[in-house]
Amino acid sequence: MSYLVLARKWRPQTFEQVVGQNHAVTTIRNAIAANRVAHAYLFSGPRGVGKTSLARILAKAMNCDQGPSPQPCQRCTHCLEITQGTSLDVFEIDGASNRGIDEIRELKQNIQYLPATGRYKIYIIDEVHMLTKEAFNALLKTLEEPPRHVIFVLATTEAHKVPVTILSRCQKFDFRRVSVSDIASQLESIADQEGIQTDSKALMSIARESDGSMRDALSLMDQVLSYSSGRVTYETVLEVLGLVDQGMVLQLLERVISGDMAAIVEIVDRVHMGGYDFKQFYKNLLEEIRTLLYFQLSPGSRETSATMHEEMKQREKILSMSSHHWLLSAMNQLLNVDAELRYASYPRFVMELALFRLAHLNEFLTLDQLLLDEETHPPATNTMSRPAMQSISSEPKVSEEQGSASPIVQETSDKSVSCQGFLNLLKHEAVLLSSILQRGELVLKNGSELEVRLPSGGSEAAFLDTGQLQSLAEEYFEKPVTVKVVQDENRAADKSSLTSNNQAEEARQLKRKALEHPLVRQVSEIFSGHLVEVRPRTHSFDEKEDTDD
Repeated sequence: MSYLVLARKWRPQTFEQVVGQNHAVTTIRNAIAANRVAHAYLFSGPRGVGKTSLARILAKAMNCDQGPSPQPCQRCTHCLEITQGTSLDVFEIDGASNRGIDEIRELKQNIQYLPATGRYKIYIIDEVHMLTKEAFNALLKTLEEPPRHVIFVLATTEAHKVPVTILSRCQKFDFRRVSVSDIASQLESIADQEGIQTDSKALMSIARESDGSMRDALSLMDQVLSYSSGRVTYETVLEVLGLVDQGMVLQLLERVISGDMAAIVEIVDRVHMGGYDFKQFYKNLLEEIRTLLYFQLSPGSRETSATMHEEMKQREKILSMSSHHWLLSAMNQLLNVDAELRYASYPRFVMELALFRLAHLNEFLTLDQLLLDEETHPPATNTMSRPAMQSISSEPKVSEEQGSASPIVQETSDKSVSCQGFLNLLKHEAVLLSSILQRGELVLKNGSELEVRLPSGGSEAAFLDTGQLQSLAEEYFEKPVTVKVVQDENRAADKSSLTSNNQAEEARQLKRKALEHPLVRQVSEIFSGHLVEVRPRTHSFDEKEDTDD
């Protein structure tokens, strides 16, 4: 007898042997026990996760001599025939090669006949999404009201291609990818029963490479066994499957974060000389950064993760060296390289350049650092940094302004003084107020009365928001303040020659300059963000702008 591959030899034969699909298994077993089995099921999900296997087990459960039973005996004629694929009452139809209306017509004629030996005729249509539109339409009525002795099980990897009219006539189960830990555990169990020597690191590598498919994992294990003659080691898995050592990926990330450019070149050379596919290496690197980001955001997941102890120690070291901001930026940078690497004539150089960029990510400032630097060292040109109110009104700020040419107010009862510090604040917090007050004069009397002197005959007073001015003044001076507007006849009206339209245009220009500020643009580029809110706030200005428009 020819060799039977592991994927066929260890195909699930009972409900208990199905891995990773507890939601579907439990529902179907309960339906069998309660005599509530539907006439049509649709199993959808990725390849190799147990769709057709579960359909065969359902056929056994319904036709078993001791059934219908959620635990088929595996000894009766019907169970053995279904296992061997020779049952006259179980029909497995390939939807890709029997996709026309003629095949569906033949099926409709045959289902009228009673089962040959069992209780039910089970029709398993694999890759059902390949049927033509006409074939689906011909199947509708039969699928909705089949004879009592017929059960349909439709299987597909692309459920979105199945018409809604078909979906509405079936009980649909979405099969999931099997977790890495479940696959590794199943591989270990099979290896023990087969007498195969393995190590957990090798099985974990095979499980990761299978991408959630139990069948793919068994096929990969078969391939490794053919090379190593009954022994599966980590080095053998890497050599046979052409996988990149996960330790090398973690080592590379550690060097990237520390900015060791020479070590980066050396590791890339090892990947190149080892004959590894740079696209596969890129995929492993991207997946590892995603894993690290997940661990960084959810520390509790580190203990429950299916990973090797040595790898986890390396990950802990990398996590201590990086932040989730860095990991997010690194992931974004690598995703931008995907299309370039896919069609590159020299993928090695593309990968090196991408890693060099990641190594320089730490040289970029965070948003908090940018704002702090802007407050500490404001540029000579227009700036949009928003100094915190607390820092402006704090003691260090007061002492700084007290040493300036226009000192901040000292509370007196006889003498009015200039409010230059408060005016500096308004340049950041309220652009429109600042532009209006530039046409006049601001004086604090008796420590609590803020007098605004504006030119008589001008339009400044009409646009002055005294409520906003009072609120900002009270927050700055940290005491109750009253605002008094005075029309100063000594100030010529022509000093305030701007009309309301000119003021609106000036405010618009200030706002435009704010949005075009280099710091704002740089922050947007670094974090790939968009501007949600523009400060300073100019609510009264916005309302005026709307009416002007």
